[in-house]
Amino acid sequence: MSVTVDWCASNIVHVNFEHHWDWREFSEGLRQAYKLMSKSTRVVNLMVDFVGSVKHVSTSALTNIVDEVETPPNQGMIVVVTEDELLGDKIARILKQLTPSADIAVVFSGEEAINLIRNRVHA
Repeated sequence: MSVTVDWCASNIVHVNFEHHWDWREFSEGLRQAYKLMSKSTRVVNLMVDFVGSVKHVSTSALTNIVDEVETPPNQGMIVVVTEDELLGDKIARILKQLTPSADIAVVFSGEEAINLIRNRVHA
């Protein structure tokens, strides 16, 4: 699988896509992240990182992802990290369907994502 999921900080779960990935792996990565997040009693932010990866299939394979993934109640901010602005916008729209009330941002580096989360959490 081309995705890893792990804690990046005490309040950030990092979903990291590497190499070629497809929408099935995207869906599975979110499921794993949400499972990890649901074990916490705190608000947990999500960093979905696509830097250095390549999407392997077309968007048409996306149809059931929104229905298959259930977001945890402690979902905090979602930050999409990508060098591809079009992909970032597409992923942000998908995540907005999953979590309509979520604060979602698209940034270009992991460092920028962590700083954004820290600034919003402490604001």
